[in-house]
This record gives sequence, structure tokens and C-alpha cells, in this order.
Amino acid sequence: MGSAHRSAISVVFVVLLAGTMTAVAVAPEPQAQTAQAGNATGSATTISVSASGDVQAEPDVAVLHLESAATAEEPQTATDRLAANTSRLRSALLDAGISEDQIRTTDYNLYDESERGGPEQPPNQTRYVAQQGIAVDVTNTSRVGELVDVAVASGATGVRNVEFTLSEESQADLRNQALEEAMGSARTQAETLAATEDVRITGVSSISTSSEGPQPYATQDVAALESSGTQIDGGPVTVQATVQVTYNATS
Repeated sequence: MGSAHRSAISVVFVVLLAGTMTAVAVAPEPQAQTAQAGNATGSATTISVSASGDVQAEPDVAVLHLESAATAEEPQTATDRLAANTSRLRSALLDAGISEDQIRTTDYNLYDESERGGPEQPPNQTRYVAQQGIAVDVTNTSRVGELVDVAVASGATGVRNVEFTLSEESQADLRNQALEEAMGSARTQAETLAATEDVRITGVSSISTSSEGPQPYATQDVAALESSGTQIDGGPVTVQATVQVTYNATS
């Protein structure tokens, strides 16, 4: 397609709720955050520990945040041109296998460009800008670069960002795995403390949990090369869960 032309596309890896999980890798067992043993009355003892579990997975959902804009001296003309652009964009996405319910408008603006700090206009002449933001949910993350190319060639005038995320189902599964990791670590700590104090764990007195939710893997700029197609790859995201457990123990 001729010489390579580069345009910066901001890619943000975040987590949303849609789709299904593709790959999961459990991180090494985390270190305990806190651990302590306390004596109550007589031989009754409690051991309180805090531990975290981390689980990683590849993103299984991506959201393309696109933009289409049109300008004209009359507001109606600007909105008509924008409507033509977005109609062409929507048709191209549908032809590429994206369904109607995966495409949605996120914002719509019509403004006088000179009032937004745009180029100075000749006296008595105003230029209007009609602008529409469009989000496209992609459940096959390997198609992100391909769909960016389709959009830019079919009415999109910009790519705001690309979000790589986890579906709601994947997020719940990973949190459960992280909780299992955290509870295993907490039990190991408690048994170590019990052995040190020559006591025996008899049960659990209380458990509380907290979660930070999935964490972004990275943020980076990706170059779109017209000669070879846009390449955009996601990275693993992390789900973390923390537990605070108090065990009953006796000598």
C-alpha cells in the first residue's frame, strides 16, 4: 500500500464486563501482609492473619472508542455529513461481522469551531463541527487491529483509545481463584504460628475479604502502519483478593 504511514493510537488495558475468558495463569503464592497470635483467657487462643491472592488472565473483551466528525458552514450541513459518515462506518462494521448490539453512541456534539479554539474564521463566517463518539464491543480480541483499519477506512476520523478488558464471567471466576489462593496462604501462616506457639488450630472464628478488582497490564502507544495493517495486542490483567482470617486455637 505504498510507504508506511504512522498514526499514534492510545491503547489502554482496562477491565469491563462482557464476553468470555480465553486464558488464565495463576501468579505465585503471595506473601502474607500481616500475621499475629493473641491469647485470650486461660488456654483459649486466637490467631489472626491477612493474606492476598493474585490471578492473571489474558483480556477476553476489547472496546474500540472511535470518533467521526464533519465540518460545514451551516450546522445542518455538518450534521448531515456526519450522519453519512457514521452510516458508512456502521455498515462497514456490520459487514465485518460486528452485530448491531455491539455498536453504540457514547457522545454527540455540535459546536462552532471558533468558540472551541479552532482556526480563526474570516469575518462573518462560522464553521460548525459535528462530532460523534462510537464504542464497538469486540469479543475476539485478535481482530482489534483489523477492525480499527475497517473503521478508519469507512468513516471514522479518529481512534480515541482501545480498552482491553475482562468479561463479567471471567472477572468472577478469577476473583474466586484469587480468594482460594489467599485462603491457602492464610491457613499456612496460621499453622506456622500455631506450631511456633505450641497450640492447635480448632476452627475459624471470622473471615472478611476485600478486592481491588482487575488491574491494567499496561498503557502504550501503538503505530498503525498502512502498509501492513494495524497491530494492537493486549496484555494480561491481574485480579487480586485479600482475606483477613481469625482462627480459634487451643493448647
